Order: sequence, then structure tokens, then C-alpha cells
Amino acid sequence: GDLTIAASGTITIIAQVKPDLAVGNYTLANSATLSASNAPSISAQVQTSVSVVQPGAPELRIKKYVSADGQNWFNFSENQQILQTTPGTQLTFKILVWNVGQSDATAVRVSDDVTVGNTNYYINISPFEGNYGTVSATANNVEATAISHSFNATVNPVGFPVGDTQIMNVAQIVSNEQDVNIGLASSTKTIVTVGLPPQAVVVLSKSAFNETQNVDATAVRAHPSDIIAYTLTLQNTGNAEALNYPISDDIIDILEYADVIFYGGGTVSNGVITYSSVNITPSQIVNKTFKIQVKNPLSDNPQDGFHFDMVMYNFFGNSMVIYLERPPVLPAEIRFDKFVRDLTRGETSSVKENVANPGDILEYKLWFKNTGTGTALQVRLFDVLPASTSLVPGSIFMFKDVQQIPLSNLTADWVTIGDLGPGQEAYITFKVNTSSMLAHTAVLTNRAYFSALGLEAIMAQASTTIEVPVIKGEPQPPQVYPPTAILPRAPVPKALPPTGPGFIATATMFALSMGGFIYSRKREKLIELPFTAFN
Repeated sequence: GDLTIAASGTITIIAQVKPDLAVGNYTLANSATLSASNAPSISAQVQTSVSVVQPGAPELRIKKYVSADGQNWFNFSENQQILQTTPGTQLTFKILVWNVGQSDATAVRVSDDVTVGNTNYYINISPFEGNYGTVSATANNVEATAISHSFNATVNPVGFPVGDTQIMNVAQIVSNEQDVNIGLASSTKTIVTVGLPPQAVVVLSKSAFNETQNVDATAVRAHPSDIIAYTLTLQNTGNAEALNYPISDDIIDILEYADVIFYGGGTVSNGVITYSSVNITPSQIVNKTFKIQVKNPLSDNPQDGFHFDMVMYNFFGNSMVIYLERPPVLPAEIRFDKFVRDLTRGETSSVKENVANPGDILEYKLWFKNTGTGTALQVRLFDVLPASTSLVPGSIFMFKDVQQIPLSNLTADWVTIGDLGPGQEAYITFKVNTSSMLAHTAVLTNRAYFSALGLEAIMAQASTTIEVPVIKGEPQPPQVYPPTAILPRAPVPKALPPTGPGFIATATMFALSMGGFIYSRKREKLIELPFTAFN
């Protein structure tokens, strides 16, 4: 039928040995096969030894023992005893023979070829053959009445592989008598065990503790600036001293996100921290500790496989995985402004608006400050010079963190100055020459732009109004002219010609009518003339 999981069954078969077997020794082998529709067939076998003796004839018994100390004896064929020994041990074999039949057995001898199949196992030994002569019948089957012969053998001290090697020896009776009933042969089994030579076995392990959070570093996510202590542990679990054992740990993945701040006697090269070699005695434990600090801010490099994956992975006997967590991004708020002052006039304060003469040297100041709680990343600035001005070479400087830093490309292209942390401020100054050809009331507007990662660009400006100085002329005495005819005055044209002599004449008439001011191109200044000069 069916056999459910973990179920078992037993079938018992009774058989009777045939009563008419001839004299001799038999081995009855009985096998059974189990099969199922959904499982492969399996077989099992059992053997039974049957000895048929001649009535009234001698019946011999044999038993073989082996001993390593002459006191403890081991027999395998009947008692399943196995002698455990090691290379180089001297063994003693003992063979017992006795007669349980109804008559004496004569010319009995025992053959034991211990070298068969065991050529490399023993030394100083040769095949044994003992002559037992006549073995008298005994009243009962007792081993105590047996005749004993012994011989020695030495287990070869070399040539055995590491592990257990089984050596089986069989002794059997030989008799010239035709009607003697010889019992089954007797055997011994010896297992020669060759252990490993003394050797050091160094077991590696690693642990990590987050000192900043006061917890196992693998149980929490590490934050920027956290300090983590790694401990390398080496324990010798072997039975020999480990000599000059090297200690090194590949920490290249850790260094993507952290810096070593305590080496504990080690040195770091090419991403590997190395310590001096040590000797470790059996059971001794050696510890090496180094500390790292997580970078702040964390690297923002894009992930490349297992690199920059926000995980610090390390292996030293066991895997060590520490996950990282970026802090929330805090906003940066920027204040940005632009100022100007006239160096030619000796102005000491920078203002939003001022007045200058043509040809004056101006100094512009770009001031910026991070008033937010987050860092402004990758700060850049750019300044657009007004027309009719030119940059004074080598005049661009940034003042940041009590440092004066020369800059170059501010007015030609964006210049990057790095990050600006919360509360941090700086300013940039540069000088320009103004053109001497600038007209009166011309306005110079200087615009600058501030940019940072994730922030909109900010513009700030400062302006300068050009003022042409006025030169007052000396008063002239009145002059007397002869009477002339009074001619009608020509009307002032509504549209002035842009250039040419007509412009000069018209401008002169217009200036006279407005109260005696005229522009002198030669002096490039407005000249105030007495009205009486044009009476």
C-alpha cells in the first residue's frame, strides 16, 4: 500500500536452513527490494554464516586479537572491536585455536599473511604461519582451553595520510586432515589515525562602535561628522604559535565617505590600513583599533556600482556594513548688494549712488552674506561693466575669512568662489577707469549677479551720475557800438540739426537765450559767461 511521510513498516519472513547440507561452511545472503510508483527502488541485504560439521569429527575454532599495550585486546570479526593507534606503534597479534568437536585434530596450523594488501602499513614483519600440532577436543566451547600463538608488528611511522586508515588482518586454520571441521576465519581491524601536525589557526573578526551615537555602528545609520571606532580581532584557535602574522584591512570603501582620525599604530596606503606583523600564541587574542569620522558634508558623487552607494562596506573575517544617512537639506538665504565710491574724489564710504567727473577712478564693491541655515553650494559671481569704463588690471580681490584673495575672470565670465556656510559673508572689490569723454548727467550703472546651486540668480546694482565741472569766466567791461539798424531776430528752429556748423550756431544762440552758458569742446567743460558780453 502507501507509506505516508515518517511512517514505517516491518515484514518478517521465517526460513529454515535445509537439513541435508553437505559438510562445509556456507554464507546465506538474503536481499529485499522496496519500490514505489513515485520513488526509486532501494535494496537491503543481510548475510548468515552456516557451518555444517562432520558428526564425530574434530571441530576447530579460531579467534584473533590485536593489542597495543599487551593488556587490552581487540577482536573485530565477533566483537566488532577496533584498535585506535598512531604511526610507529608496536602491535602484538594473538591467535587462539581450540577444538569443540568430538575427536582430536592433528597437524593443525594457522596461516596469517599480514602483509597482503598491507605492504606499506607495517615494518619488521613477515607472513605468519604457526604450527599448533594436535588440538584436543574439549568438553565444551570454551576459549580458555585454546592454544595461543603471538607475534609482533610495528606500524610504519611514515607514509600514512592525514586522517584514519583501516588495516584488516585475517587469520585462518589450515589442516591436512580430510574430515576436520574448520571453523570460520577470524579477523582483527586496526585503525591508524594520523592527526594534523601542530598548526596555528587564526580566526579574524571585526566590530564597529558609533561613539557619537553611543551604539553599535551596524544598528544605526551614520550621520555626517559621526566618529566610528573599528576593532580588528585576531584569535589563535590552533595548537601552535602563529609567527609574524600580517595584519591589514582594506578600507577603501569606507574612505569614500570618511577620514581616518586615529590610526592605532597603523598606516594607510592605497586604501589599506596596515599594522606590524605579530606573533600569536595558542588561545591568544590580539586587537587593533582605528577610528574614522564621517565627512561633513557627505560626498555627492553619483553612484557607480558599489561606489558612492551611501554604504560603508568592509570585510575582515566577517562582513561589516554601515549605512549612511544624509541630513535634511537646509535652505540657504542670500543677501546680495552692490556699492560704489569715487577714489579720485577721495570718498571713503561705498554707497548705492554717487556722482563723479569724467575720467575719475571708481571702486565697486559686491557684498554677499548667507543668512539662512543651510550652506550655499558652488557660489558664482559675474559683473557687467558699464559702457565707457575699463577694468583696472589686477584690481579684483575677494575678502573672505580674513583673507584677501586675488580673482581674475569676474568681469569676463562667471567666477566660482566655493561654498558659503550659514552666517558667512564676504565681499569683492575692483576698480574701473571712466572715460574722459562722458557727457554731463550721463549715468553709469554697474550690475552684478550672484548664483549658487539650487538658488535663483540675484542681481544687484550701483549707479554713478557724471557731473561736468562748471568754470566761471571773468566779467568784461561794457563796450559801445555805433548805432546800427535793428534787424528782426531769426526764430529758433524747432528741430536741431544733429551735426555740422548749423548745430554749433544754433547751440550758441540757444545758450545765449538761456542765460549765458556755452559748452567749450576744447576744455570739455561748461563755461559760464557774463550776459553783458553778448549785449
